[in-house]
Amino acid sequence: VMSKELYYKPSGKFNPIGFFALFLITIVIGSLSSLLYLFLVAKIPSAKLSVFLPFLMGGLLGAISYQVARFFKLRSRLTIMVSAGLGIIVYNYFKWAFFISNVFTESYISEFTKIIADPALMMDSIKLINEYGTWGFNDEVAVTGTVLAIIWILEFLLLAGVHFAVLKDGSSLPFIESENAWAHKSNVTFYATYFSVKEMRARIEQNPQILLDYIQAPTDLYSQNHVEINIFHSSDFNENYIDVSEVTISQKKGKEDRTVTRVIKYLSVSREVAASLFEKYDMPLQRH
Repeated sequence: VMSKELYYKPSGKFNPIGFFALFLITIVIGSLSSLLYLFLVAKIPSAKLSVFLPFLMGGLLGAISYQVARFFKLRSRLTIMVSAGLGIIVYNYFKWAFFISNVFTESYISEFTKIIADPALMMDSIKLINEYGTWGFNDEVAVTGTVLAIIWILEFLLLAGVHFAVLKDGSSLPFIESENAWAHKSNVTFYATYFSVKEMRARIEQNPQILLDYIQAPTDLYSQNHVEINIFHSSDFNENYIDVSEVTISQKKGKEDRTVTRVIKYLSVSREVAASLFEKYDMPLQRH
């Protein structure tokens, strides 16, 4: 990352081993969790469950994919999304084979290899299942035809969508090329009195030092509207990035509700700015 960049910009370096590792792990974990998913849906045939489970499964797989991408230091978002996307398609193909095998033989694996080797057989089987239906919104009526097809499509979109959303959010962390390591997100959050970050954005970009004027002790601000600053840094603090978020506090049913809006994401700041931030809390410039 060149120092003249205002914001963090990923190098986009391609890692073939990481690409294939993410692809294969997505298939393996996806296939295993699909078996568990199919078993649960068969035991509890409920339309509501078939919405909740893909959501849960997508989130879990997205979190695992993120850890794999992080382990293999994949910093090209396109690489990550393509690799995980191909893995999602393959394990869903396997999921259908497990499902069809179980519908016709009451065993998830007895016809599995036969079905995956014959896409035409798979399509014919799907059409047949769609015609007769599998489960219903209640026990008496099976869902068939267009409604069932729409449910299957929505199930896939929900699963893939949540997977990508979790993965995308995690995979954008700054990577320090000079150290071949991910930036460390400091455990220290800096609190500032509330101001419109959106309106001040251009000024902050020109001179991040102005943020220092707003810094307060966390205890003074925690339960009122405020601004939070997080810092991501290299081990030597020669490369530093900050997030600046507006936090609004509202009361809902007697409980405090926090809404965090990240306005500035990974703005590059100097070592001096980083040191000044920690100084505000009487802390040395070191990993916290």
